[in-house]
Amino acid sequence: MKTISRVQIEDVYDNIKKSPETEKLFHEFFDKHGMIRGGFYFDQLTKLVNRVYGEVVTAQYSNINDNFRETDFCELVKTAIDDNIPIILGMDFKTGGGHAVLAIGYEYDEDGIFNVFCLDPGYECNPTSYWNMVIALDLFSGKFKHQCLTNNSYNCPAVYISDAILITKNKKK
Repeated sequence: MKTISRVQIEDVYDNIKKSPETEKLFHEFFDKHGMIRGGFYFDQLTKLVNRVYGEVVTAQYSNINDNFRETDFCELVKTAIDDNIPIILGMDFKTGGGHAVLAIGYEYDEDGIFNVFCLDPGYECNPTSYWNMVIALDLFSGKFKHQCLTNNSYNCPAVYISDAILITKNKKK
């Protein structure tokens, strides 16, 4: 399992350029909240980002539930990527648990988007690729109809895309 210790975080903190934003980030995520092993729920993360960085960026949470049409999800991803807006996707695994990835691209044809290219913090990125995970859309039937494809061919779970966070830069006043 990949883990990171507080000492490693402190080493990173000691070796980066300090800005007010960096100070706020480390204070909020590490001093006030500690290193939360299970992560944040997306709605909590959205509130935290908006509270701490609301002058600079706005985080918008979308709960992608059963009432959210597939075409709406694809349009959300396409628009965000086309507009260079970071979009974090939350996935629930059919086998239990969940995970978050950053969507950075997509592949489409006349029927629409069929692959979403992502950066997954759980995997190394190949130096010849901009992504390290692909969400292949609509491969299965039922709730868990998408599949995560990584360099680990033994770990390709069926997933349900449950949440998204879009982070937009606020216009200067």
